[in-house]
Amino acid sequence: MKKLLVLMGLMALGVNSAFAQQGEMAVGAHVDISAAMGIGAKFQYGITDAIRIEPSANYYFGNIGNLFDFSANVNYLFDVSERAKVYPLAGVGFGINKDFILDESTYEDCGRFETSGGLVVNLGGGAEYALNDKFSLGADLKYQIVTGGFSHITFGAGVIYKF
Repeated sequence: MKKLLVLMGLMALGVNSAFAQQGEMAVGAHVDISAAMGIGAKFQYGITDAIRIEPSANYYFGNIGNLFDFSANVNYLFDVSERAKVYPLAGVGFGINKDFILDESTYEDCGRFETSGGLVVNLGGGAEYALNDKFSLGADLKYQIVTGGFSHITFGAGVIYKF
């Protein structure tokens, strides 16, 4: 828990320092497909025309457990056309995995669970297409390396609102 608080504090300091600069801001919601389905939300802040930071929170729910992660990614934007952009992404965060414990002889729920946490490293890329000045559609593919043994590949797609 102490590591989580320290990590979140460092991320908050990074976000606060970015707000001192002018840039575009946006919020988004997305659906993630991985070993489990998930939902998430993100905030985007353009540090420069090409570089933006993207704190996000994701929740994955599955048959035998749940995973929550909080990450901060950096995107480097390449203009493909006037409305389309592609970007590589890299980031760090913290993941919490809650596994339901099954009786090994009957595979029935024992009514208890184990919780573990770990550092998350995100590596991947994405694309964004502007529908108009305020709304964009976005998709990304990333590999989430998570200490504790629950690393996975995630595909996410959603909508972004710029303000």
